[in-house]
Parts: sequence; C-alpha cells; structure tokens
Amino acid sequence: MLLRDAEVLVRRKLSDLLCGFPDLPKDIARALAQDEFAVAEPVLLESTVLSDDDLIEIIHRCSTDHSIAVAKRPFVSSTLSTELVVLNDERVVSALLGNRGAVIDEPAQHLIINAHGQVPRIMDALAIRSALPISVVERLVTRVTEQVSTRLMETYRISERHRELLQVHAREHLLLTTLAKNATPEMVTDAVEVLHEQGRLTPTLILRALCLGDLEFACQAMARYADIPVDNASRLLSDRGRSGAEQLYGQCNM
Repeated sequence: MLLRDAEVLVRRKLSDLLCGFPDLPKDIARALAQDEFAVAEPVLLESTVLSDDDLIEIIHRCSTDHSIAVAKRPFVSSTLSTELVVLNDERVVSALLGNRGAVIDEPAQHLIINAHGQVPRIMDALAIRSALPISVVERLVTRVTEQVSTRLMETYRISERHRELLQVHAREHLLLTTLAKNATPEMVTDAVEVLHEQGRLTPTLILRALCLGDLEFACQAMARYADIPVDNASRLLSDRGRSGAEQLYGQCNM
C-alpha cells in the first residue's frame, strides 16, 4: 500500500510539472490524463496538448471526476460541451454551466433542459449564462411560470382559466425583463421573429413592453406585427401629435 501511494504521488508530481508544457508528447499527455484521477487532474484541467477527440475519448472511458475536470478547462468547445452534456450527469453539467469559458450551443442547452429541467440548481445555472437564445429563455420562463401557477392552484384553488391568465402574464413579464437585461438589438430581432412564428407576438405582449419602457422590443414587435420597417414604426410611435402612434396601434390591433 505504501509503495503504491508513493507511486501515485510521483506520478502526480510529474503531472503537475508537465501539464503546462505546450510541447509535451501526446502519448505522455494521454497516459497521464487517463491515469487515476489524482494523477490525471492537472493535465485534464490545463494541458493544451489534448485535442477534443482525446478529451471526448477520456470522458467516455474514465470516471465522472475526469469528466468534471474536463468541464472546468479554461476553454471548452461546443463539440466537447455537447459530449459532456450527453453523459447526463448532474455534477458534470453543473461544472460545465459554471464555466464561463465553455461554449454551450443552443441544441445542448435544450438537452440540458430536457434531462435536468426539474433540478433547480442546474436551471438556475443555465438561466444566468449570458446571451441565451430566445428559444431557451422561453422554455425556462415557461417552466418557472408553470411551477408557480401549479403551486397557486394547489394552495388557493384558483380556476383553470385564472391559472392560464396568470401563466400568460408571468411568462410575458419574465420574458421581457430577461430580454431587457441581456439582449442586444440583434437578439431582440431574433426574439420577435421567433415569437411571431409561434403566434405569441400578441398585442398584450407589446403593450406590456411599452408599460415596462422597453421601446426597443416594442418598436421591433410593432413593426413586425404591422409588417412595416422598424424605422417607420419608431417614427410613428414617437409622433408628438399622437396620430402616428394611434395609427400604429390600430395596425397592431391595440
């Protein structure tokens, strides 16, 4: 036992020493990375010698701890992130979501929601990532509003109709406040298009945006709803004589 522990310590020291070497031979890097975790950790976390293919092989062959270390690397490509997600391990996904250097594309984010949608800490970690696609924001918002409305029905015995109205109100409010905090004009444009395609770009949503002071979303939404250029919608909305705004509201059935 003592001899084995000494061997592990020696290999760990070697791993600590070599993990940052850019010219480390690939076979040595791979051997260290696939060793027991106490030895592999430094190389998994830091070595730039290992390719995505190397790392993908390692996460499918080695322990969960190996995968968590890979998820914490300074940069994790979208390809590698997806492979980590499909392992379907909460600890791995949590580590990945907490890594700002991880590129997690839209399909992988949907996989996370599909597999871990009932795990609050994972949903919270996903929700605070920057520049989430509108489709992901929508699913997160819908999940939250459904959970809250279900609790309200159970606690206060509200009707199904009232529950639906509460869901719409909460979903629209959460969606707009999330976009206002994180979205660029391009993201707002994408959001408007997605909502329009889904039939959810409603007059109530536009009115709610105006009430919240989100003129970027309101202008783009009204332009899409009325099928006119955004600049035209902006001019009509800002018309001091009010006739322009009234005309625009009419075109949007407001």
